[in-house]
This record gives sequence, C-alpha cells and structure tokens, in this order.
Amino acid sequence: MTNYLYVKSGGTATGTAGKYTSAKTGSWSTAFSSTAEYYDNLGYCISQAALTSGTEDTYIFVSDEHNYVVTVTGYTNINSTNPNLKVLSVDNDDLSVPSPGGKETFNYTGTNFILIRPTLFYCYGMIFEISDRVIGYINDYNSNTAYQIPLWENCTWIHRSGNYSTNSSVIYTSTRFLNCTFDLGNTPTTYVTHIGFREGYYYQFRNCTFIGWTTTSYSVFKEEYNGAISNIDIEGCDFSQCNRPLFNVLGSSNLSRILTNRNNEATNTRYNRLVDTRINFLNGYFLSGSSKYGSITYNYLGDVETSTSVYRNNGASYDGVNYFSYKVTTTSTTISSVPFTFKLCDFYFKPNKNHTIKIEFARDLGGSAFTQYNLFLELYYKELGTSKFHKDTTLRVCPMNAVNLSTSSESWTGLITPTKQYITLSPSKSGDFEICSVYIGCTLPSVVFYICPKVDIS
Repeated sequence: MTNYLYVKSGGTATGTAGKYTSAKTGSWSTAFSSTAEYYDNLGYCISQAALTSGTEDTYIFVSDEHNYVVTVTGYTNINSTNPNLKVLSVDNDDLSVPSPGGKETFNYTGTNFILIRPTLFYCYGMIFEISDRVIGYINDYNSNTAYQIPLWENCTWIHRSGNYSTNSSVIYTSTRFLNCTFDLGNTPTTYVTHIGFREGYYYQFRNCTFIGWTTTSYSVFKEEYNGAISNIDIEGCDFSQCNRPLFNVLGSSNLSRILTNRNNEATNTRYNRLVDTRINFLNGYFLSGSSKYGSITYNYLGDVETSTSVYRNNGASYDGVNYFSYKVTTTSTTISSVPFTFKLCDFYFKPNKNHTIKIEFARDLGGSAFTQYNLFLELYYKELGTSKFHKDTTLRVCPMNAVNLSTSSESWTGLITPTKQYITLSPSKSGDFEICSVYIGCTLPSVVFYICPKVDIS
C-alpha cells in the first residue's frame, strides 16, 4: 500500500490525521478543508505518523509555500530509514507537480553546539537553513540498506559561515546530490563553514552550485574522520561563486579517491593542497567481455551486456555492417528511489533547444510498456561559453501522472513478441561543440530490455 502525507507550515495534524491512502489533487486550498488535515513540519510529520522506519512506499508532499521557522534548544532529528520514503516539495496550486521551495529554518541562540539531522532516502526541492553553532548531519541515521544510496535533487542547503565557531555540514553516509545548491555564505566572517565527509563512503555531486566567500586558506570539502577509503565524485558543478580550494590535505590515516570533472571552476578551485602521498585518485573504468566486439558490465543494481543476436534494424553497428544492442537486466534490489543508471554512449555534438534526442528500446515476450516513471533518459553536455557541463533528465519524480512512453514503429531482429518504444529529450540550454554523454535509468526491479545505443537526433 502506498501512503501519502502532506506538510505545510501552520498545519495542526497529529498522529495519522495527515496520512492518506490516495493522493490529493488540485490546489492546497481545494484539497484540504482544515489545517488539521496536514502537518506543520517535516520532522513532526515523520514522528507523528511513525515513519522513522519501515519499507512501505511513502510520499511526503511539502507545499512550495511551506516556511517553517523554529528556534531549537537541542538535537533535532528529521529522519527515516525507510528506503521507499520520498519527500517532495510540490506546487501549492497543483499538488501533482514537483516544485522546489518548501523551506525549514533552524535557529539556535545557545552557547554550546547542537545537531540538525535530516535523514531521507529521497528528497526533492527542499530548502534547509541552519544557523551558527549548529552542526548539520545529512543522512546521519541512514544505513544505506542493501547499498541503496540516497538521492537529494533540486534541494538547497544553507549553512552560512559565522563568528562563533567553525561550522560544518557533515554528509554522514553515502549520498548523491543532483542540481542542489550549497550556500556556505558569501560574506567574510571569523570562521568558515565547510562540507564534511566521513570515511568509507561514496559521495556524488552532479550539476550542483556552491556559494562561499573567497579564501585560499579554507577548503569547500574536508574529511572529518580518519579510516577507510572514501570516494568523492564531483561532475558538472558550478564553483564560480565559491572561490576556495576544493580540498585540503585529508585525514591523517585515510585514503580517498577523488574525481572532479567538467566543472565550472573559480580561480582558487584548483589551489588544493593535495600533496599527501596517501591520496589515491580514481583513474578509470574497466570493461571485460568474451567477444572482441562486445562487453559486459556487472553492477549491484543491474548488468549491461552487448547483444549481436538482438538489435534494431539500421540501428547501432560496430563495423558498418553488423548490428548490436545492449541487453539490460536490473536486479531485485532496484527501486524507484535508487534506479539502475548506466552510460549508453558518448558523442561530439553542439546541442540546442531545437534538437530532439531519441533513444529506441524494446522488451520481448509481451513485456509491459515502460512509463515515464519506469525509464528515463539523461543528457550531459557543455553549456555554451562556460567550462561547465549541464545535465537534463526526463525523470519524473511523481508517478501519479506518468504515462506510457511512446510506441515505436521501428523493426527489431531477434525478438518474438516485442513491445517497442522510444524516449525523447530536448536540451534545456544551448551547448558548445563538445562531448555529450547519454545515460539511461530504470526504476523497475528484475526486468530485462534491449536498448539501441544509436542516438537519433533531429
């Protein structure tokens, strides 16, 4: 059963009064007749509705007009270890449309230190702001159940530098950030806020923006503890408003692998004191296969194998004569909040908003059609006039209004009763002539489908 809960500042719901088995529609004012039908803040919602654990498919929809402000006196938890719980900021005028803007602000006026702990497997469009003398622990209680790495998308984290202490926002366990903003304060203060990592985890930043005041003495990122290897992957991010070194020398006994790629850098971004010989850099990806024309890659959430027996006619060819496709198999651990994503191809191109990227795929033996929620397309490309790469995606975070992807008339060889479809994407920005990368993601567990790696561009 799927649960739906609603949060907007001023709500007075207690217990399960703001919890529903079907999604609300329309605007906030038409969906609710009383403040007792929704919760006042995110943490209260999770605790009152007993959502701190479990596995049920659960959505918490937060109005993009939500503005909860509180002065805290002790540790504050906003946490759930449920890997199927998703928090989304939605349009106050149309509850089915994701819209960034829901905000929660945590102030502290004491003289000690306190912790704010938001722990969420999927979070879309939320703004969290914390004051001086507060340590933010993102995904503190998250155990990465079955290696399902949390995703925060289109969120803003505000933890500005202060005059009382060195503030840190520690990402406590493996987490991915997509199109997020980290505002560390752009006004010089006595102390500097940094983003901290723990040892032994994986951190990914894609298309994120960082804000911070100029310095060569303090870094954006810092390893908080010593221990096992950490993997830090930063791609397509914008540091033009955060003119600081990315990393200082990391912990005294840990090893870290760091990959920075296709970012918009500031003057001091490369002023990194990475002189410690204990630091190892990630240096490549390796594929293997039994055929010289093909390969197979094994991942925790799925496999991608070259198939020369199943292919789209006049599709991708490895020699201009013989065709191939990729056979994709997802594992039982793939879920909507942690989809299986893989790179389909790279090519040089100068995209603009008038172009359409089209990918063909098929399932055999009468397999069900994919919806906009089940399969998605992502495109990386270089923004016009900058060094920054941009990411567009077709992923719909709300499944309620997702429809089947378009039916294709293309012919395939090697399939008996195929369900043929295609997916398209138009770039949202103009790009330079540079390498473009196409990624495919699937949110369904235990499915098999074939995808043509030839990209049709119109």
